[in-house]
Amino acid sequence: MTTRFLPFLSTILSAAIAWGAVAAAQQEPAAAKALPFAQGVQLSVVAAKPARIKGGDWDDKVQKIVLTLKLVNKDLRQAYEGYTATVSVFGESVFDSKCKKVLIQEAVDISLPAGKTQEHVCAEVTTRFDKTGSKFGYFYDGWIIVVKDPQGKIVQVKSTSAGLEKFTELAAKIEEGKCYDSKLKVVKGYVSK
Repeated sequence: MTTRFLPFLSTILSAAIAWGAVAAAQQEPAAAKALPFAQGVQLSVVAAKPARIKGGDWDDKVQKIVLTLKLVNKDLRQAYEGYTATVSVFGESVFDSKCKKVLIQEAVDISLPAGKTQEHVCAEVTTRFDKTGSKFGYFYDGWIIVVKDPQGKIVQVKSTSAGLEKFTELAAKIEEGKCYDSKLKVVKGYVSK
């Protein structure tokens, strides 16, 4: 009786081994696929609290803003090399709340080995403004970061304003010193001083 089951048992074991090999082969491509940047990297930004400094008229205000970027590679198998992040800091005009000027723009090279962290402290931004009497200037109004892969494709856009994040292509084209509206379109005819 045992001899009759031996060929049957051998066939079942061969089938099980073959089935396991097929299942493993199907899972390998999924494991080998690169995790997209936006899913594999946690990007956080801390803006130093704008500070008020005395100087000039009694009602003039000065803000000093410093952004610190922290990128954490959550993937323990994959590195993200050759990526770049463009950080832009906005200031809102005291004359027109619809006008956002890019006060500073900085490019950051990203080099994130698997499971590692990268931090970058951006250059300090200083704003001067007066909202009463003799109005002038811009006050801090947030930031936007555009991350591109080594081929120049946009892989992530992050901002203090979620509404700006949906204008991916326009976000990649903003320039320091220019003024933009809430949809990242250039404000024409506006003097950006």
